[in-house]
Amino acid sequence: MIGAGLFGMVDQVPGVCHVATRFVCLGIPILPLDSWAVVERKELVSAGFLIQTVTGLPTTSDGSVNGVRVPFSWKSVLMTYIRTLLWPIHGIASALLVIFGLGFFLDKEPQPVWWNSTMAWAFALSAGGGFLLWQSYRRTRATPERAAELRALLGIV
Repeated sequence: MIGAGLFGMVDQVPGVCHVATRFVCLGIPILPLDSWAVVERKELVSAGFLIQTVTGLPTTSDGSVNGVRVPFSWKSVLMTYIRTLLWPIHGIASALLVIFGLGFFLDKEPQPVWWNSTMAWAFALSAGGGFLLWQSYRRTRATPERAAELRALLGIV
């Protein structure tokens, strides 16, 4: 994707909103621009709360996002860069693990030492990268204080 997009979903308030940062993208997120509380509930948008429409972001079918600009979220930026780094590491390591694993089980000849060490590294990177990715998405729920702050920004009591 070339252009702008929202990345780094953090501070989720289930059923209400989450915080994401708009980035300039050249295939991957490069430069953070601003952060938004993105509304998840359509009835909040139609009720006319303090919500702006951000156009030009490919997140809905009509190319718009409903939300409110919030103070810059370094947490969102950090999560974007961490996830951008972890996804390819996990994917490549998993593919290597499959390739070398199939070679190990299908080939009747003993494998060289480097083969086994490559499998061990691929397993470690795949498992470690997968675990860290899982944790990066699991730990994105907003604290009660942050949830109240986001609700106040959206005009929801």
